[in-house]
Amino acid sequence: MPSPVLVVDQLRTEFPGPTGPVSAVDGVSFSVDRGRILGLVGESGCGKSMTALSIMRLVPPPGRAAGGSVHVEGHGDIMGLSRSRMRALRGGDVSMIFQDPMSSLNPVMRVGEQMVEGLRYHRGLGRREAFERAVEMLHLVGIQNPQRRVLEYPHQMSGGMCQRVMIGMALCCEPKLILADEPTTALDVTIQAQILRLIHEVRERTGTAIVLITHDLGVIAETAEDVCVMYAGVIVERSSVRRLFAQPLHPYTSGLLRSVVASHDDAAIKSPLPAIRGSVPSLSELPGGCRFSDRCDHVMERCRVEAPVLTEVEPGHEVRCWLYPADQQPSPEVNGARETRRADVEA
Repeated sequence: MPSPVLVVDQLRTEFPGPTGPVSAVDGVSFSVDRGRILGLVGESGCGKSMTALSIMRLVPPPGRAAGGSVHVEGHGDIMGLSRSRMRALRGGDVSMIFQDPMSSLNPVMRVGEQMVEGLRYHRGLGRREAFERAVEMLHLVGIQNPQRRVLEYPHQMSGGMCQRVMIGMALCCEPKLILADEPTTALDVTIQAQILRLIHEVRERTGTAIVLITHDLGVIAETAEDVCVMYAGVIVERSSVRRLFAQPLHPYTSGLLRSVVASHDDAAIKSPLPAIRGSVPSLSELPGGCRFSDRCDHVMERCRVEAPVLTEVEPGHEVRCWLYPADQQPSPEVNGARETRRADVEA
């Protein structure tokens, strides 16, 4: 059985607001097994990227971690690690591919120097050996003539090539976990397909666990095995990708899927896409009860006054919605499974 590399449990991240703390990430829980790809999907501003930054403990001030735990295999709960141990963890056992490679790479350093820097710090390699490893990584991610490209600056490369460099940097130290934040944003369709294929190859070759953050359901369908749907700082649905696309349970998930063009029929393409009415609420002015209640076509009176919890409706399929009443609390089996997975990571 695959073992969990990452277990996130009730993670909360707060920012100061006009009337008090605002939770950008509010009680988020999920786990990722070795060799699996978990998709984190939702609209812009739902908390996907902030979840990744919280895991890496890179939340920009004045934000702060307000609760929960993040267990990484071999390191225990990293929320309590010192700054020096976190620096050793980042880029070593846990790497992150940031959303915009052109702003993430240092513009005044050759890409090879940036890769060598991480290898020497995390793996203790000599300069020549680290340089050879950097060339090997550029070749691995499909960059032609890596011996020449390793000496170039970021501005001498296209956006797609810079994204490949970022993936190569993330892979240099053979991490257990990669957090990929919108790795195909702003790339044309052809390059997107190449990057997604590369992520698949990386997983197959190295067994690395990957958290893939995106707003694109097509990317999730093509790349991930498991998925968490986020809305306004919380997870509203969690299941396998196959089950989610076959039988979405939350009204928000159903709305997202309806808004995707799924047919090449001319009539379907020309007809207007159904949209979810309204807009995402401000985190400082959330509606009472369910956070999706103001936009939901199935809203009930209970939805406006009482917040649902994430409940297992079917084995492996959880949803935060009053349309699926169980006892409205996570079952003992679900809580027991979370404790078991956390213990496995710590071991």
